[in-house]
Amino acid sequence: HLDEFNFILIDLESMDVKIEDEDKAILLVVSLPSSYKHFKEILLYSNKETLSFEDVKASLLSKEKFDLEMRGEKIEGLFVRGESFDKRNTDKSTFKGRKPNKFCKYCKKRGHLIDECWHVK
Repeated sequence: HLDEFNFILIDLESMDVKIEDEDKAILLVVSLPSSYKHFKEILLYSNKETLSFEDVKASLLSKEKFDLEMRGEKIEGLFVRGESFDKRNTDKSTFKGRKPNKFCKYCKKRGHLIDECWHVK
C-alpha cells in the first residue's frame, strides 16, 4: 500500500502538484484498508497537533513488522505444539501400563494400528 501511495505522490509531483506534508499524512491514513481501522483512529485522533508524513510512514512500517513477527510466533508455536503432541502419542512410556486407544482393523485387537500389526508382517 505504501509503495503504491508513494508512486501516486511521485506522479503528482511530476505534474507540479504540491501537497503539504500533513495532507500527505492524512491522505495516507484515510487510504488504508478497513483492516487498519483501529490504527487509523489512533493516528487521526491522537493528541498531536500536527501529523507528519514521516511519522505515519514509520508507524505503518512498525505495525507491519510487528504483525509479521506475531504471525511467525503463532506459526512456530503451533508447530512446536503439534510436534510435542505427536511425540506424546507415540511414546509408549506415557501410557503407564494402559494400552493406547489404537485399534487394528486387521487382527481386531487394541493397542496398535494395522501398519504396526505383527500379524501382517
